[in-house]
Amino acid sequence: MNISKIKEVDAPAFSKLAKRIILESPDYSDTTKKECIHCFSIKKIKSDLKDKTILLIAAKNKGKPVGFSRGHFEDGIATGIFWLQWLGIDAAYRRSGIADEMLSSLTKKLKTKKYGTHKIVCVIRPENNASMSLFKKNKYRKLTTLKKHWYGEDFTLWYKNL
Repeated sequence: MNISKIKEVDAPAFSKLAKRIILESPDYSDTTKKECIHCFSIKKIKSDLKDKTILLIAAKNKGKPVGFSRGHFEDGIATGIFWLQWLGIDAAYRRSGIADEMLSSLTKKLKTKKYGTHKIVCVIRPENNASMSLFKKNKYRKLTTLKKHWYGEDFTLWYKNL
């Protein structure tokens, strides 16, 4: 398994993977899916790759894209708080440890002097037991439930101090 920053040449493959994973997710409404897939257009990925406050991470198995993550520093790197927006794994590769590897790799990268991150935050839909289990196993803590938040849906807010 190769986990690294997404490169511009990989934008089309990761755009396709991310959109498929989001659209197939049972945990989001059609409205949410429609609004969220715009972050994964080829044009948006290429633009994001130039933004130092956004991290796009890829997981590849024998060169094939099988996972992705997207996150950003809300008000710049200096805040030390990283907002993990998406972590997605191809259904055929789930429960194989890839998500754990991606979280571990991301954490190591964020702890470096370049980023100096002290906290990672993310939200998870309350129905998404697999994700909650994954983040709990990786020492994230649930802070609260946000009722009728984005797109009128409930989300649980999680964090990890580094």
